[in-house]
Amino acid sequence: MSHIDSDLPPPDRTVIVEEPVLTERTETVVVRDDNLGWWIAGILGVLVVLTVMWLLFARGERADTVDEADLAAAQVAAIQSQAEADRMALSAQTAAAQQGAAMAQADAARAQAEAERAASEARAAEARAAAQPPTVVVTTPEPTPEPASGGF
Repeated sequence: MSHIDSDLPPPDRTVIVEEPVLTERTETVVVRDDNLGWWIAGILGVLVVLTVMWLLFARGERADTVDEADLAAAQVAAIQSQAEADRMALSAQTAAAQQGAAMAQADAARAQAEAERAASEARAAEARAAAQPPTVVVTTPEPTPEPASGGF
């Protein structure tokens, strides 16, 4: 007998089809709302504000004890600087006045020199005029044309 015998019923063949098994996995991520960072920032902010307030108030207490001495020193310095400014303004005005006087003297000397030069030129012109013999200018009258006779 052969394994292929037509008289025999067909062997019992069962086909098992295996379908892929799909498994679904669900992950749940729980995010906790953690406020630790905000708490730290808030505490640091409060500490900074308190430190600034403490520095301002502590500085004010120390300033009250030294305030009068500092005020007197500042007033003395202000008076000295005002006196120095007045002294410098006065010296500037004095220098300007001296410069103005010097310019006026220079103008006066220039005017005097101009007047002396003009007088010298006038004397030289008089001397030249006195040294030259007088010039006589003779003018002869032009002959007048005689009226034409005739024809009118």
